[in-house]
Amino acid sequence: MGPKESVRYRNPPAIGSLSSLDCLWLLWLPLAPVGALCSLWSPWAPLVRRMLVWYLVTTYLTNHRGSLWLPWFVCDVLCHMSDVCCKPPVSRHSSKQEGWISQPDSMANFLKGRLSNWSCQSPLLRVKPRRRQEDKNDSEKDSKGRQIKMGNCGSSCSSCCKGRSRDGGNYEPVLQDSEREAVSDLLQFLENRSEVNFFSGEPLRALSTLVYSDNVDLQRSASLTFAEITERDVHEVDRDTLEPILFLLQNSDIEVQRAASAALGNLAVNTENKVAIVLLGGLNPLIRQMMSPNVEVQCNAVGCITNLATHEDNKAKIARSGALGPLTRLAKSKDMRVQRNATGALLNMTHSDDNRQQLVNAGAIPVLVSLLASHDVDVQYYCTTALSNIAVDGNNRKKLCTTEPKLVFSLVHLMDSSSPKVQCQAALALRNLASDEKYQLEIVRAKGLPALLRLLQSSFLPLILSAVACIRNISIHPLNESPIIEAGFLRPLVDLLGSTDNEEIQCHAISTLRNLAASSDKNKELVLEAGAVQKCKQLVLDVPLSVQSEMTAAIAVLALSDDLKAHLLSLGVFDVLIPLTASDSIEVQGNSAAALGNLSSKVGDYSMFVQDWMEPSGGIHGYLKRFLESNDPTFQHIAIWTLLQLLESEDAKLKTLIGQSTEIVNMIKEIANKPIDSDDEGDEGEAEVVFLARRSAGLLGSAGLLEGGETAQGNAGKTQ
Repeated sequence: MGPKESVRYRNPPAIGSLSSLDCLWLLWLPLAPVGALCSLWSPWAPLVRRMLVWYLVTTYLTNHRGSLWLPWFVCDVLCHMSDVCCKPPVSRHSSKQEGWISQPDSMANFLKGRLSNWSCQSPLLRVKPRRRQEDKNDSEKDSKGRQIKMGNCGSSCSSCCKGRSRDGGNYEPVLQDSEREAVSDLLQFLENRSEVNFFSGEPLRALSTLVYSDNVDLQRSASLTFAEITERDVHEVDRDTLEPILFLLQNSDIEVQRAASAALGNLAVNTENKVAIVLLGGLNPLIRQMMSPNVEVQCNAVGCITNLATHEDNKAKIARSGALGPLTRLAKSKDMRVQRNATGALLNMTHSDDNRQQLVNAGAIPVLVSLLASHDVDVQYYCTTALSNIAVDGNNRKKLCTTEPKLVFSLVHLMDSSSPKVQCQAALALRNLASDEKYQLEIVRAKGLPALLRLLQSSFLPLILSAVACIRNISIHPLNESPIIEAGFLRPLVDLLGSTDNEEIQCHAISTLRNLAASSDKNKELVLEAGAVQKCKQLVLDVPLSVQSEMTAAIAVLALSDDLKAHLLSLGVFDVLIPLTASDSIEVQGNSAAALGNLSSKVGDYSMFVQDWMEPSGGIHGYLKRFLESNDPTFQHIAIWTLLQLLESEDAKLKTLIGQSTEIVNMIKEIANKPIDSDDEGDEGEAEVVFLARRSAGLLGSAGLLEGGETAQGNAGKTQ
């Protein structure tokens, strides 16, 4: 008997001509949608799928007539739908501006179905679709409109032996033995994937076999498997795992690119993997994929770059790789996922001076500023933070000032955002801009003070910190002192001095109060009336050194006002200033002594100095003795200038106390008798110290309090 004719798909016969075998598939047809629905929710999904495939294979093997076309098409479509609908796409994000990775849909079930199809095929060959003109009576179109011709088993076997079909290539070898074995092994591993480590041993070898196959379907299956397992399990992997994924990344097939970049992006969440991916040359294929016309591929490639850019060792390499241009262009993408990933990557690249400059050169500033108007909170956050970092550099601030006139207005507007993280970053961006005098004034003109006051009075610590840091820089400009006070900042700033759990907030608050009091006695009085000094006196001995330095400096500024000195003394500031002159911090010592010196000038009533001459902590006497003994010209200058103010006070008791201190008198004489060059007289430093010591010695001598006073007076007179 000769070989049977090839069976070709044709139109199904009329119902009236059905045989008993024809009716068999009609009995199965109602089960197809039922099977599909079961596969959506039922644990029997694998069994249902296998039954459908079994029906297909057994019916085909009986070489039944073309009536098989309908159930094959229905079963194939419905089974695919059941796989795809199992779960929605998954995205990955972290607080470190890591990329959002678009995972392929329903990978686990889809992979099982795809690999099962491979394992169910004839081990030697499969139909190779191709376009050809066929008579309508002898051919039928598949679901994609392609013409398909199928041979029978006899012709298939004979063609397989030759490697090519007898009619010119309708059949081709599909799986080699190693590939077929890898598919079978991989199916078993996927059945127990919760217990299998796919990153080593046999599972990795099976995946690698599929990766390096010439069959694109096997490569798709491998890429989908990698995407599936890395979405569920991420840890450090070696080059044996990364190299196959990087190989897939260079594939021309869109589906392979998408899944491979998803897998790589997932692995790039791990710190060690970030470095390894870049060292193995992962940047170049990712950059090429960023320029892909496919949005999903763009999304995953940019997301992977975003994750890689969170590692310090990678940032410079990414900047030099040519990635900044594509990232800047993709930041304007209409797809929000791509836009988020791109702006997140740009943010990650703003943490070093060199990278910031390269971003500016790549044209990122106009893009970031324009995206401040985005309706997406994440994009707003990434752009405000990136601009805040860019504004750290003085040259960049100048560029922003000349090219982005709407920047301050946009940032002020974002301080009223519904998102606290956006509000916080907007205030910090304004803070960095306010390092320049022009921006200090512009923020006030843009009505930024009310928004900053609202943030200052919030209960969210990061908002308070960002707002108080911003207002501190704005308060540096003298023209802003009165507007800030009139806006109602004094009481909230004084209240923030009590933020004992946050040293930085305390520093910014007291520094702002000092700035506001700097230029005007009226403003000094308002700061005092707001309770700033009382709060400082209450807290200063127990706060960190950095806060002590700011608080003592603020008291020193307030003590410059002659009208407030008596009030300050009545508040008992000596109780804290005198002990702090012996602080471990040189800054605290100097500021405390400066405050005492300012209070010693023209105070009118010196009874407080007499009262505290020996106490607390050695009193005024102990402070003067320590500073005169120091070899620091600045400290000696403060002490002698204070002593001179006390001697000029004409307070008899105070002069007597000074004259009775042999140690102080001897040190004044010693300093006054130091030789100085005539060219150095009146200069700051040691010459100024000697000049003040001679004046003090002269006053002591004229009062009869200095032994050998006439000589000292004479020396002082020569200097004058």
